[in-house]
Amino acid sequence: MSPLWRLRVKELGKIASADIALRRLTLFVGPNNSGKSYLASLLWGIVALQFDLEAAPGPERDAVDAWLATAVPPASARGEITVSGEGIARLTRLFDATIRANEVAITRRIFNNDQMRVCGLSFSDESGAGTT
Repeated sequence: MSPLWRLRVKELGKIASADIALRRLTLFVGPNNSGKSYLASLLWGIVALQFDLEAAPGPERDAVDAWLATAVPPASARGEITVSGEGIARLTRLFDATIRANEVAITRRIFNNDQMRVCGLSFSDESGAGTT
């Protein structure tokens, strides 16, 4: 089964680098004090905080804004909105840019610790939904 998403992390607690292929069920297995709880907390936090993050300004946001202007009908005509593969890809790139731009704030908030740092955080869609 191929992964749905991929999360890449650098320098989070005891974790020098991790490339995590996330599926519907992901288990972290390893020795005590190796960073499993850090990863699980980080994943939970990204999901829990996703709506509290302001989208990062830049080309990814501009692309999503332009796509939304054409893809989403006016409020009076709205019903169910189907998001195409290209729309998913644009939204995924924006989400990745947003978590990269906010990685310090995200880790501080998740771990409630100003000393907790992550030096690299990225997200990608691996489900194939973003392909055209």
